Amino acid sequence: MNPHPIPPSIRLSSLPRVVSTFRSESGAFDLPSILTGVVVVGVLTAGVLTSVFGVIPFAQDKGAMQDLAAVRTAEGVAKAKDSAFVTSSSLVWSSYLPASDKIAAETDAGGSCYTAVALSGSGRLFYAESTSPSARELTNSEMPACVSDTVLRSLIDRAGGDSSSRPQVVPAAPVLAAQLGSDNWSHVSWTEADRATSYRVESNDGRGWTTVADTTNLRNSPAFLFEGDTFKYRVYARNPSGESPASNTVTVHRTGSINVFANSTFDQGEEGWTITGPHTIAPEAWLGGFGNVVSAQRGSTVTISQSVAASVGESMHASVMVESQTDDTHLYMRFLDSSGAEITGGTQDTFIAKGSMHAINTPEVTAPAGTARVTVTMVTGVNTAMTDNFQLFIWR
Repeated sequence: MNPHPIPPSIRLSSLPRVVSTFRSESGAFDLPSILTGVVVVGVLTAGVLTSVFGVIPFAQDKGAMQDLAAVRTAEGVAKAKDSAFVTSSSLVWSSYLPASDKIAAETDAGGSCYTAVALSGSGRLFYAESTSPSARELTNSEMPACVSDTVLRSLIDRAGGDSSSRPQVVPAAPVLAAQLGSDNWSHVSWTEADRATSYRVESNDGRGWTTVADTTNLRNSPAFLFEGDTFKYRVYARNPSGESPASNTVTVHRTGSINVFANSTFDQGEEGWTITGPHTIAPEAWLGGFGNVVSAQRGSTVTISQSVAASVGESMHASVMVESQTDDTHLYMRFLDSSGAEITGGTQDTFIAKGSMHAINTPEVTAPAGTARVTVTMVTGVNTAMTDNFQLFIWR
């Protein structure tokens, strides 16, 4: 049996009316106002008083949610009069909302939306937004849509909460842009990522991704590009919780003539080449004594060629180092298209005097329509000659 029966004239169903009398002017519940209400009513029995104290946390939370409803009303007035939502300080300054150190509201940059936070006397945090005005508890898994995590933490602290207890969130991925500067350096920049404290920049020159910068800035100049160089870039946003997904990948390229022949110095023997006729490949102490050379035997003709992919309209020229040892040497170079037909304008016909060494360059030619591959052929004979550093330069 309940030692403190509730008088018939006072039922628990009447508690909401009793609770409503305990509201403070700011709309929140606190212990002094409730006790004052108890003294004023004066007719509650001990059993009813116990029930009231049991409902205090609920009443405090309800008060915080009603405070957010007041913010919603005030923001509606501001939107109607000023065509934009405003901060809680502006609401108070405009007399749309009473001052309170338990409420805080912020908008996005254009005032198109708002997020408001209120602290209950129970210690719980509640929030509401213009896009979802019904108040709900702000748990660690909640992330309002209108403001950033940084701004949300500020709202929590301004409302009297403790944002340090809220887990950090990994930053969103930045958006990257890049260009080749007039100084031939690559210049990359990216958008500021919400919740980021630093950024990590990666580059790839064709040999894999590597970190080239760890910075708090929103721009970087990672590399100087030589003719024909190509670099890819991506960036990650970082904070103590971890690293964002990678940004978009951008490519920076410097147009130039690049050697597309493999094994140009014959250091890997005949790899990549088609060589016919009597010849040897061996190290030779000439022109500094580095690498291998192809030696044609005296009285023989040797043909050296390599085929590479090419595109219509690309400009190209070939070069080679040749030394004639025993007699004058006739050197003949030409370009062939995908069908094997000679490309007009690329032929180089040269005589090299005995005992001399020359760097031979072909005229520049343009890959004709239908070109998928280009073959460069060099014929030496009929005297002993040594060949090295055979290159094909294509403007890309």
